[in-house]
Amino acid sequence: MFLRNPGTPPMDTLHTNRVLLTMAGVSVLLVFMDLQAGRQLRDRVESVPDKILSAQPISREDLQGARRQISQAADQLPGDLPAKATALPGQIPAGIQKPIKQSALSIFQGVTTQGSKALGRDEKLSVAGGWDLFFIEYRGKESALVRVRRKWPGETVTVRAVLQYLQKGPNTVEIGLLNAFENVRVGSSSLKDGVLTVECDSGLLRMSSHVIQDRVDQIVYTMTQFREIKGVRLVVEGERRPYLDRTLKRSGRKFKDYN
Repeated sequence: MFLRNPGTPPMDTLHTNRVLLTMAGVSVLLVFMDLQAGRQLRDRVESVPDKILSAQPISREDLQGARRQISQAADQLPGDLPAKATALPGQIPAGIQKPIKQSALSIFQGVTTQGSKALGRDEKLSVAGGWDLFFIEYRGKESALVRVRRKWPGETVTVRAVLQYLQKGPNTVEIGLLNAFENVRVGSSSLKDGVLTVECDSGLLRMSSHVIQDRVDQIVYTMTQFREIKGVRLVVEGERRPYLDRTLKRSGRKFKDYN
């Protein structure tokens, strides 16, 4: 029974019942659709583990091959990206070359080699298909110097690029090699009269004297392979050590090639 205020016209009972039945039917339909959606979602979720288990596993050889391809592709990236980014193809209309060049230069503006100081004049070094990097390998408690090859498509490479590759360290496929130079931040560098001067942070002097010597050998052996560099001078602000602020050359330490 429906109550109404005095003075209002009587309600159409039949019409009211139809409205109530329609609303009840819609409610039942919504509940049914919600149950169906939940059931379908649960079935799909439960089927995911089966699909994962049935997937074909990736072999160790395939994974190592993929890592090798990625590492080789990374090694072939040029170090003078700012200059190459502005070397636009001749087919680009002259009217839009200038804004594109300006955008490219703005992207690389202020880029440094993991340091707060910008590198000075980036000297170019002559290469013939590539150059070598020197890393460390431990045999028991003794460390050994190991030479690895990096391919390079051009005839020259910049000092900055070589320092960046040295900090990058061994590739993932070069198992067993360590990089004592990895956590050293490099500031400015300059080349004058065959001596490369490199400013480093105090990370160069961390840990034991044996590890420090490994770091020094890594950079000295790596940089003196180029005919333009006869010696390396390492500078750490506020520090005075026997191997700082003087020209270093290869110590005669033996090394081996990575197999």
